[in-house]
Amino acid sequence: MSEGQAEKKGEEKPDLEPFLGLIEHISRSIDLALSATSGLTDQILSTIEASDGIDTQKRIDVSFELGRILEITWLLHKFSLDDLAEGFYSRPKNVKRFMIIMSYLAQAYWSFKDGKTDGFATLGGAIEEARNNLEDYLIDVINSMLNDDYNDDDYSDDDSDDDGSQA
Repeated sequence: MSEGQAEKKGEEKPDLEPFLGLIEHISRSIDLALSATSGLTDQILSTIEASDGIDTQKRIDVSFELGRILEITWLLHKFSLDDLAEGFYSRPKNVKRFMIIMSYLAQAYWSFKDGKTDGFATLGGAIEEARNNLEDYLIDVINSMLNDDYNDDDYSDDDSDDDGSQA
């Protein structure tokens, strides 16, 4: 690889250092995080519709997955508007978890749009993974609302005895 190509590859990644304050600001509010990512599903859908070489069934499958993502984010937004998950959303690590999920999806989208990925399969996999992660996130939000347990957002480690023994 020549020096020119090596420099070009190095320039492909943006310097995020100047934006760390903005990223931190957005990660403190679920409303800001939802707003920042609200148009992502529409952008992905528009790009896929305009792309050549994607068969109809794949377009339908991706549209279905994007619809599910849109519905989940709508529910998350509705819970925020109605202050139903205030305790869950007030913890920055929970907002950051949402941002990580959506950031992964956005990165896959931009890589596909810019032609940096090996094809549509990478974007399709990212969409499916984002939908799975958002479903898990939604379950955690609902569990926090039902349990009024705002301090514990990890429901995989309950305190019940698995072996059935009692003290």
